Amino acid sequence: MKRLPSFIQPSLLIFRYHAACCLPMSLSGHRRAIDGLDSRIVKLLNERTGHVQAIGHIKLMAGEEIYAPHRERAVLDRVCARNTGPLSHSQLRAIYREIMSSALALEKPMTIAFPGPESSQAGQAALRRFGSSLSYRAEKDFVFVCEAVASARVDYGVLPEDFYKGKKGASVLKWFSKSGIKIVSQIRLPLALGLLGLSRRNAIHHIYLSSPDLPGCRTWLTLHFPKARIIAVSSQAKAVKRVSQSGAAAVAHPDFAKNNGLKMLQPVVQDASRADFRFLVIGRQCSPPTGDDTTSLLVSKTPGNKSPSEITAILERCKVPMKRVQPESMMRKRGESAWFIDCQGHMENAKVAGAVRRLAKSGLSVQVLGSYPNLE
Repeated sequence: MKRLPSFIQPSLLIFRYHAACCLPMSLSGHRRAIDGLDSRIVKLLNERTGHVQAIGHIKLMAGEEIYAPHRERAVLDRVCARNTGPLSHSQLRAIYREIMSSALALEKPMTIAFPGPESSQAGQAALRRFGSSLSYRAEKDFVFVCEAVASARVDYGVLPEDFYKGKKGASVLKWFSKSGIKIVSQIRLPLALGLLGLSRRNAIHHIYLSSPDLPGCRTWLTLHFPKARIIAVSSQAKAVKRVSQSGAAAVAHPDFAKNNGLKMLQPVVQDASRADFRFLVIGRQCSPPTGDDTTSLLVSKTPGNKSPSEITAILERCKVPMKRVQPESMMRKRGESAWFIDCQGHMENAKVAGAVRRLAKSGLSVQVLGSYPNLE
């Protein structure tokens, strides 16, 4: 047979490869292929875990933290960059989070604390970040979570981003100042709310929901339940507990339904401004810079010191972009006020460090609550 020209041969090989891949395969053929792939996946997962265990041993010998948010981000970014489908990036991240969770559990038994109950949003956020292979502990409130982390009874804690508000806020902040605990990572939990209850929808006259959920749900509630009495409580867990009689319902995460014997009556549509819940992971050591980080600051002043606009101007002069500014809900001392500021960059970054020094020189009290990667 006459030999084909050399420039045609590679194209012919590619055609044959694609033609073979496109040939119809029987059900048993697909299953045999999956069995073969599973064998390779198991072997590779165990090989990967062996390297993770070796790294964990090195870290423990050096006194370093096992959980490394900056490394977690690098791994997830890399696998998503190589993803060509049909798995979505979010599906691939979920798979790898469980792989990393099992690896963390083998490196060192770890416990994550969060303000209870177990079905709370903080508990869901903790599970989303750390996976199902670690241990979890529901604490009474924010202060108990901070104390557990500071005393090393647990490895990490998960708090909602507004942990500084309310009666317990000052006590929580004291743990940051006296024990050195830091914000080391963040978690964004997709906002999914439902109307939960025992009654039919048209029989509802009382609706309970948490205060943080009220702004995002107000329009929907007014439209669908104009005559119902809307009652705000401190948490979704408390809202659900109030639904014990006919005619009452609660706005909460759908998971609360099965845990409390309620029915999911219908989804609740939130305002576009409320896309998700943000939670903060607290630990004892921040990770190094990744190039895409957030630093959280507590900036306080006494009467006669800088105004909020002047604080903002200082950060702008230092070319440190602000992502969020929130006034503290309680007075730290008589006549003293404070702001929580999230700014772009890591504390080890020269611009952020320079801005903190300039704020301090202007007579303000500045506490760095933590620097952490933007994982979500």
